[in-house]
Parts: sequence; C-alpha cells; structure tokens
Amino acid sequence: MQNLIFGTDGIRGIANKQVSANLVFFIGKSLAVKILQNKKAKKMIIIGKDTRVSGDMLYCALSAGLLCMGVNVVNVGLCTTPALSYLTKLKNYDYGIMITASHNPAEYNGIKIFNSYGTKVMPSFELELQQILNNIDTYLPTQQIGCVYNKPELLYCYTEHIINSVNLTDLQNCKVAIDCANGAGTNIIPYICKTLLNDCSYYNCSTDGVSINKDCGSINTQKFISIIKDKYDIGFAFDGDADRVVVVLKNGEVLTGEVLLYVLAKYYKQNNILKNNSIVTTVLTNIGVISSLQKIGVTSYTVDVGDKYIMHKMQKAGTNLGVEDSGHIILNDIVPSADGLLAGLIILKIFKNINFDIPKYIAQLHLYSSIKENIKVTERQKALFNKGVLKQYIYALEKELGGCGRLLVRSSGTECVIRILIEGKDLVVMKDIVEKIKKRILST
Repeated sequence: MQNLIFGTDGIRGIANKQVSANLVFFIGKSLAVKILQNKKAKKMIIIGKDTRVSGDMLYCALSAGLLCMGVNVVNVGLCTTPALSYLTKLKNYDYGIMITASHNPAEYNGIKIFNSYGTKVMPSFELELQQILNNIDTYLPTQQIGCVYNKPELLYCYTEHIINSVNLTDLQNCKVAIDCANGAGTNIIPYICKTLLNDCSYYNCSTDGVSINKDCGSINTQKFISIIKDKYDIGFAFDGDADRVVVVLKNGEVLTGEVLLYVLAKYYKQNNILKNNSIVTTVLTNIGVISSLQKIGVTSYTVDVGDKYIMHKMQKAGTNLGVEDSGHIILNDIVPSADGLLAGLIILKIFKNINFDIPKYIAQLHLYSSIKENIKVTERQKALFNKGVLKQYIYALEKELGGCGRLLVRSSGTECVIRILIEGKDLVVMKDIVEKIKKRILST
C-alpha cells in the first residue's frame, strides 16, 4: 500500500500520480472504517470539489471506497471549501471532504477532511487514518452498500447564510472587481455578490478544468492589479477553493494578511465584536503586528502554520477572529473555517465605513522589516532539514539580530521547499543571514 503523507493542509500532489484513484479509493474505505467504529455515526459524508479535470475521477474513487463499506455519500458537486465546511456542520454529517489542491496548478489535486463540526481534522486523526490505511486489506467490504445522494441545492443554504450574515446596504456605490481564479467559487461568489453589490465585475470564471489558478487568483495577482488600478475602488482575488483572499486597493497596492489582521482586529475591538479581546494567528505573522495589537488591548495567540491549528486554538481561547498571512481569515461566528468571500465582504464594509482612508486607520501599525524566501530543495535535503541537522546553525545565526528580531526556518508541508522568514531592524544583517542559510541548506 502506498504511504499516505498528510501535509499542512490535507493530502496533495500531482493527480493520477501521487494522488491516484487507487490511493483515494483506499482513503475513502479507511475513512468508512473509522466511521463504522462509531456506533452513533450517521454513516453519511458530504463531498464537494473544485473545477479541476481530475476532480471527477477522485470523486468517483473516493465515493466507491465509502460506498463499498456501507457509508452514504451526499454529493454537492462544484463547491468552495468554506461552503463544504459550513454544510458539514449545518447538517451534522459524519465528515465532509473537499476535493481540491487549493492554490496549486491544475495538474495537482488532493483532499481536505472536515469533522462534523465543520473544522479540519487534526494530526491525531490523520495518524489514526494512516494506521487504518496501512492495514486496509484486513477490512472486508460490508454486506450493506451505501447510496449517493446528489444535492447541489444544499449550496443555497450556504449562500443565503452569507447574504443574511453580512449587512451591506451601505455599499451599493462601491465599484468592486472579483477574481474567481477559474476555481470553486466561479458560481457561488458571483451569485452572492450580485445579491449584495450593484457594481461588481467578475474575472477568471472558467470551469474548463485546466485553467484553475493559471495566471490568476490570490497568488498570481499581476494581471488583476493592472485591471483594478484606478478603475475600481477595491478588488478581491481568491484561490482555487476560495478559502483565502488577497485584497487589492485602487492604487494597485496589495494588502498583506498581517495588515488585514490588524484592520479586522481593530474594527472588531472598536465595535465590541471581538470575543475575549483576543485573536489567533501563526508563527509567521510579523511580530510588529502582535505588539501593535497589544497597544490597543488585543491579546494574540500564535500557533503553527495552518488554518486548522488557528481554528483549534480559536475554539480553546474562545475568540472569533483568526488570520494567517497567506489570506486565510476565519470568522467562526459565521463559518467554521477560513472563508475568502466572507472575509472580503467584511473588509469591504470596514473600508467603506472609514471612507477608504486606510493609511489613517492603520497608522498605529508598526511592522518590522522582513525577508521571506522559499528555497527549492530535493527530497533528501528536505528530509535532512526535518531531522534538525541545521538547528544549532540557525540558532547561532539568529543571535546576530541582537535580540531585535527573529529568524524562522521551516519546511513546507506540501512542497519540496524550505521557507525562510527573518524580521529585524538591520536589512544588511538580515540579507547576509538569509544568504548564509541558503548556501548551507543547498550544500547539505
């Protein structure tokens, strides 16, 4: 049996290779075994997918694995990740599965698994699933065979929920551009925005299966910026499964997730919306944001990279705002996972309330200078790094910052990439440290 490797955000790889129909069939069967171990289970799983051409293949394989073990499948078809999360919780299904590779190119695909509360499963669950998978040949198909229920109409539950949760009556005069990344939000996002906004233009809304994230979306914003500049009040670019958002202003400036975190936290604090006066973010968030929020009375909790860790901590801390710099924004009073569209609508409302005078609103936000760099490495180099062979070397380099900054070096959970983040006050020293790390990593 092929080894199953869970990354930062579920399972991901080249479709029909690393993520094959055979593998996904056995993942479905393993998840069914997990469900059958719970006598109170409904034996019902909801599945959605983005626009990738490989989505149908993986859906069929995954469903077959579930059905042969007596677990029923609710198929909603083309669906965003936040919609899938919301529907899983709303209908209290045993699990929800989103077939997507998020921001990756069309040749990739994968799955994200949600529990009955609509939140992503944690590593402990993934380990249990891995153990079942390793022994899957010992689990025979059941006498009872599951059924498929095609229910794309369930998506209206999500769209109506978002429309009713966001009061945008004062935004009718805003000129907005939307980039759907040729992805999962191609149908849902325009439907919601046409209801709430009267001057909204939509780009990259193809469902051809091969154009998802291609020269568009949240990580390919160059063309979108040129479209927006001086023509729209604001633009929102989503990724392939619409769980993250990038905000582009009229002058072409792209706001980072850190700035959006500050804006949302300040607005929530000022309007007595922020629960427990606290937010959750990741270790990648600029330390200047943490100190700036502290000055306005907002406590920050930091967790490992991954929005599932943010959500888990939010539940423990009793807060309702969590943000990852990549654009994952969780407003769990409304949806139990990151939702790019929901976040974009709330941000639009905030900016309209301050007459788009964003510089004044974030004047108290003081960010440290930072350098972020991704180093492409071999699987061997990544494995050596993960074993901690450079731990002491990196620790020694961090001391060169003189206590006025930090150095974070970590491996990607989805790619053969080592990511470097350094923050401080002396850019010359910071650049030198980055070059030293790059040279050392590539020579291992």
